[in-house]
Amino acid sequence: MLTLQEKKQLLQKLKENFSNAEAIIFTNFAHLSTAEQQELRRQLQEFDALYTVTKNTLLNLAAEQTNYGTIAPEILAGPTAVIFSRHQTIAILKKLTQFIKEYEKPEIKGGFWGKRLLSAAQINKIAHLPSEEIIKAQVISAIQAPLRNSLYILQAPLYQLASLLKIIAEEKGGENNE
Repeated sequence: MLTLQEKKQLLQKLKENFSNAEAIIFTNFAHLSTAEQQELRRQLQEFDALYTVTKNTLLNLAAEQTNYGTIAPEILAGPTAVIFSRHQTIAILKKLTQFIKEYEKPEIKGGFWGKRLLSAAQINKIAHLPSEEIIKAQVISAIQAPLRNSLYILQAPLYQLASLLKIIAEEKGGENNE
């Protein structure tokens, strides 16, 4: 059992994590062994994400005190672990869903992106988006394609003119040689 002072310190740390997070994901960690929790924590640390288990009442207090509002009761039902993502959230969600696919647990309960509450279904949809690098490449390609096509269209008459001049030069050169 935590003392009042320990609870205050934990609440302060949770408030800092809420304030610094780009996204927050709540999971049901029931049936995850300690080794599996440590493995998930290790995998998420590669992305500078924090995976922690804490009391639901402290999570709710931290959310309220950092302007997230009250967390939906269905999200905080049962044992809850929380993932605080500072950046690379899509990559973190991909890693989490990959872990879930492999171990068939934990269950995503919901979360926040910014201060917007998301359902588990919405988080799963986000997890299946292309990575940030792929999205950037697609945007650059979409921007470049019309420019590239315009360049080809503008260059075509020059190539045609150059071909015509070459033919004329060859014909004139051929006449002089006769």
